[in-house]
Amino acid sequence: MNILFNNQYLEMLYEFMGKADIRYFLNGFHIKPHSEQGVVLTATDGHRLVTIHDKDGFSDGEYIFPISKGLLSASKKKGRGIFSSKNIIIIKGKALVNAIEYSEFPLDESILDDGEFVSYIEFIKPIDGQFPVASRIFKGLGEPKPTKNIGLNTHYLTGLNKLTSMQKYGAVSVYLYSSNDAILVVAGLSREVVALIMPARLEEDSLSVPKFVLECGRDAGQLPQGVAA
Repeated sequence: MNILFNNQYLEMLYEFMGKADIRYFLNGFHIKPHSEQGVVLTATDGHRLVTIHDKDGFSDGEYIFPISKGLLSASKKKGRGIFSSKNIIIIKGKALVNAIEYSEFPLDESILDDGEFVSYIEFIKPIDGQFPVASRIFKGLGEPKPTKNIGLNTHYLTGLNKLTSMQKYGAVSVYLYSSNDAILVVAGLSREVVALIMPARLEEDSLSVPKFVLECGRDAGQLPQGVAA
């Protein structure tokens, strides 16, 4: 295996991937070569999904990889100048955080011994399974349009703050809009990060506001207690 992608994307992938899910193939991120340039990275927990086009990345195949806490922590560390983390590299069963920019593919195995620019290294094994055909979700969305009712788990919304880290790299703001009751978010300098939150099912009684709100506050026409008429 011979893989490289920008380390800034790892935290986003970790946020959106499954955690101890019985669908074991969701407990990691998917990577494959883009049809024209770079790689496409995808992660989903079944409720949310993020997919990223890293135009400068490369991969010699299609894989699912777990993300250890050690690798995640190392990807967040910021060095200075040439020692600043730039890439996640997976080569010969090892994952490492590297501070050198690469343009040639495949990578030379000698980078495994380059301790000066490698800040972290660990053994890594692909997850054996079939990742969902996530593109079907986007193909079924149709054109964005307003929705009358939408149900969302607010816990999933908090995960979107991971996407705002793109602003540190001169990224555009995060955009939210609805399409077929799903929330779609587009971020990144070249709009390379797309996240999706699937809608929650709404029961019939959840489509109206509870009646008790009609009794909140002071009754109309009633004087405050202790005030004479």
